[in-house]
Amino acid sequence: MRGSARTYLLALAAGGCLCLGAGTASAGAPAIACGATLTKSTTLTADLLNCPGTALVIGADGITVNLGGHTISGTNAKDSEGIANDGHAGVRILGSGKITDFRLNGVGMRKAPKSVVRGLTIRRIGAGGVEGEPVSAGIAIVDSPASQVTGNDVANDVKAYQSDGADVLNSRGSVVRGNKLSHNAWNGLVLIDSAGSRISGNELDDNGNNGTEVNGKSDSTSVTGNDADGNKAIGIVVGSIQNARVVGNSAKGNDTGLFFFDLHAGLIGKNSAKGNRVGIQLTGGQFGSANNRLTGNTANRNDESGIIVDDDKPEKLSGNTLKGNTANKNQLHGIEAIAGVIDGGGNRASGNATPPQCIGVVCSG
Repeated sequence: MRGSARTYLLALAAGGCLCLGAGTASAGAPAIACGATLTKSTTLTADLLNCPGTALVIGADGITVNLGGHTISGTNAKDSEGIANDGHAGVRILGSGKITDFRLNGVGMRKAPKSVVRGLTIRRIGAGGVEGEPVSAGIAIVDSPASQVTGNDVANDVKAYQSDGADVLNSRGSVVRGNKLSHNAWNGLVLIDSAGSRISGNELDDNGNNGTEVNGKSDSTSVTGNDADGNKAIGIVVGSIQNARVVGNSAKGNDTGLFFFDLHAGLIGKNSAKGNRVGIQLTGGQFGSANNRLTGNTANRNDESGIIVDDDKPEKLSGNTLKGNTANKNQLHGIEAIAGVIDGGGNRASGNATPPQCIGVVCSG
């Protein structure tokens, strides 16, 4: 999918512009200029506005930057970031503040393990970005294992080739929880090469491409309790991983609600897909999908079929089980399953517009 290959440039610290309104927690401390490097914990006491490049650069491990409810804004300069951290571990960015109008990222964490980005509002990152430029994101976590992105509100509703809400790349064991990642120019959330991560309780709505994409060597990642509604392409897409756990999510009004490919030994359970073109689809992808369990899902009132387990090459789908799913009032079939899918029983379908109600498994009414 477009955007899976990503290159991130190190942020450039801008110098020279003394911007009004920033300060540290210490009484009598000098004002902070745009482009300042922070080497101790800092709380902003007023806004830091119209920075011509990167606003703040992290210069030490283990510090906290508290926005204190204030705004950090830029001028959309090339490669600019609101806060840039290259190589410092255990840094926390928090404080219910706002970051706006930077070209590369709102917050960029690179080689910064155990990073925390919490409670920020981020807007208008990446405006005007074109193909060939580095991918923009409200929050970028790169090569930073065991990081946390929690409780943020990111909406980059800009004209750009690609601007995501949050990207977590090569950062195993990370947590993305309780964020609103909606109305972004491309994806709400992308998580790649980040095994053992947890994505839970996020709003992933009305993005220009997918609500969330979990891809490439992100084995044993869990995607639970998220809402992904009204995205132009797919609500939740998970592929090229093993032992995924995709449970209790809701996807409404997308092209496809939940889409899976190259998935092995995954659990797809208790998800709801309503009012999409296709509700839930498992396909073989490039290398095949095997030994997955689709259990207890509900796929109702979709424009085509509710649940599809199919591929042009049947050999790419083996050992997949459908059990206890419900698919009602879809415009095609309730469930379409390729020959060889294991019928675990208990599947139900009724009121679907195109007979038979189910193909490849037995469904009760």
